[in-house]
Amino acid sequence: MAAVSRISVTPVKGTALLHPERIELGPNGFANNRLFHLIDDEGTLVNGKKCGPLVGVRCVYYGGVLSMQFPDGSTVAERVVLAQERTETNFYGRPVGGTVVGGGFAAAVSDFVGRALRLVRVDVPGAGVDVHPVTLISTATLEHLQSEVDAPAAHWADRFRMLLALDGLEPYEEESWGGREVTIGEAVLAVDRLVGRCVVTKQNPRDGSRDFNTLDALQSSRGGLLLGMYATVTKAGTVRRGDVVSAAEPGKDNR
Repeated sequence: MAAVSRISVTPVKGTALLHPERIELGPNGFANNRLFHLIDDEGTLVNGKKCGPLVGVRCVYYGGVLSMQFPDGSTVAERVVLAQERTETNFYGRPVGGTVVGGGFAAAVSDFVGRALRLVRVDVPGAGVDVHPVTLISTATLEHLQSEVDAPAAHWADRFRMLLALDGLEPYEEESWGGREVTIGEAVLAVDRLVGRCVVTKQNPRDGSRDFNTLDALQSSRGGLLLGMYATVTKAGTVRRGDVVSAAEPGKDNR
């Protein structure tokens, strides 16, 4: 029986993943996932691909308060106050509106990475993801690939930064779900297509250093740079770790 084995989110795009026991999925996914992102002085998106060390920053957002904990143990925790500066960030050809966040976050993260950055809150929760609000992959797929290409075992799954990891499937079984509906807990997802992988998968998920050529490994193993599946939310609801996962038969839905 397939079930959710892990949930991975972060309130600030590019920073360390958190693994909550449950999330609420709405039409735009989990509202606090990638609610914030970072831009440089020119307004360009800065994430793990451009600034690997960001993955060492642990961010938590709750009750309107954002905290950033840095590898040296220092923390900035403040209530989020929006400045008057509006932004429109280019997310790979898709404009995402937002507002610059005031307070001490920009200075703290800029000092940590050694370049001037600003923190932005998106206007529409859920808009800060790359393509679709949900990504999913089976642990069997990750384990099979890791073994086949002799990749580092430690924190291997974190390189791919998928929202939902699923146990109880055969390797790559989730790829057969394209175009089908999948019930996970209280939510229903419409599974779309494979996820294109990028250079962030080459980076150590703890410090951002490039320590394994995951893209070359994917190319040699699979003949391409696709792994995991995108999905959209067709029925909102709670998803918990351990929830049963049920895929509809082709041409049918689960509702």
